Amino acid sequence: MIESYVGAEAFRAGVQAYLKKHAFANATGEDFWSEITRVTGKPVDAIMRSFVDQPGAPVLSASGACRESDRQLTLTQERFRGSGDSPSSSERWTLPACTRARGGQARCELVEQATKLITTDSCSAVLNAGERGYYFSQYAPATLRDLRRDLLWLRPVERIGLLGDEWWMARTGRHDVGEYLELAGALAATETGAVITTLGDRLDTIANEVAPASDLPRFEAWIRSRFKPALDKIGLPGKRTDSETTQADRAALAALVGGIGNDPQVQARMRALVDAYLAKPSTLTPSLVSPALQIAALHGDDALYDRYRTHMQALSGQPEEYYRMLAALSWFRDPALVAGTLDLSLSSSLRTQDAAGLLAALLDRPWSREPAWTFIRAHWSELSERLGTFGGMPTIVNGLGSFCSSARAGEVRQFFADHPTPAANRTIEQAIERIQSCAAFRERQAPAFSRWLSGAS
Repeated sequence: MIESYVGAEAFRAGVQAYLKKHAFANATGEDFWSEITRVTGKPVDAIMRSFVDQPGAPVLSASGACRESDRQLTLTQERFRGSGDSPSSSERWTLPACTRARGGQARCELVEQATKLITTDSCSAVLNAGERGYYFSQYAPATLRDLRRDLLWLRPVERIGLLGDEWWMARTGRHDVGEYLELAGALAATETGAVITTLGDRLDTIANEVAPASDLPRFEAWIRSRFKPALDKIGLPGKRTDSETTQADRAALAALVGGIGNDPQVQARMRALVDAYLAKPSTLTPSLVSPALQIAALHGDDALYDRYRTHMQALSGQPEEYYRMLAALSWFRDPALVAGTLDLSLSSSLRTQDAAGLLAALLDRPWSREPAWTFIRAHWSELSERLGTFGGMPTIVNGLGSFCSSARAGEVRQFFADHPTPAANRTIEQAIERIQSCAAFRERQAPAFSRWLSGAS
């Protein structure tokens, strides 16, 4: 952020002056930014103190009726709060806010007060040019709609930053979740595997934590309509000679469309690929192994489950392959197979160090969360003795944070009041905090999600 504000050459000169001045001596952080201030002539010391001497991080928002004849925006800074109902606070930063208009270069303004009026080269501008600034960006809905119409003028890092910022605007209730979903849909055909993976995680969160059950089929159809064309374009399973980027894109899209999108064609194709892989592992490219095993398991039967278990035991000397198979067991939805995986966690055939992670994975899946919690409570003493207070138990406790209701938060708190686990006290509080955060997210966004879905095409 500082380098972007003062310029690369000036920053480099400041670093060199600092190293020369304090060679063979002790120095503090304040010594560093004071020297950068002296060399560049810019208030780096004030900027750094505002970030170091107070908690939190700022969120920068833009407002105003920007017109091409009068391209002015009002920038407003305030402390970002993880909860939408948190009280306002008086923190202020000396914030180098660098904006960039379509086709232009970054222009930096120092925002020292709560608000500042700036002039931009265009009404279509990003608030964090190059994503160099340490702040969240909040766009007005009209500005978001304008950006969505043509996202390709944004640099890739700016698109990623926009997506991340908009997620937190939805998470905290500053924006309706529909704004994030419209942005996600607009990015479907433009982004790489790493971004699609992150998108998949967020869409999975919305499906599991926000969407009412009655809305899920339509939401799955929306995911398929937006993301399946990109998967069809690169093909499944593709070729071994495809670039690493293409293979990563394919794996991320297959997981998204076949899993969260619940696409039967992708699921059937993944099942065929897994059948071939279990007979001859070299038939499947490494990037597709995990998503294929997981998607195939979703509607897997006893026979496939048994093949996973047998294959896993044969791979005990190959850790990477072994843990792929172990992780895939939690993706079987059949209640009888979920029960079998729960029993495995206490079986001598499973290494002790792997049991806690397996139970945490089962807590993470909506279809196995309830039976896993019932199993854990029924076998708490046995699990504690087998896994150890300082070993696996905190992992299981952390997995309880996957619940999403105030009632569950109270239930978890009461369970640990009756079963004290001092070594995991902090993890218990963190898990309860995540449950409460999820419940608040659902309460804020479920109505907005349903409204958005009713108008989504």
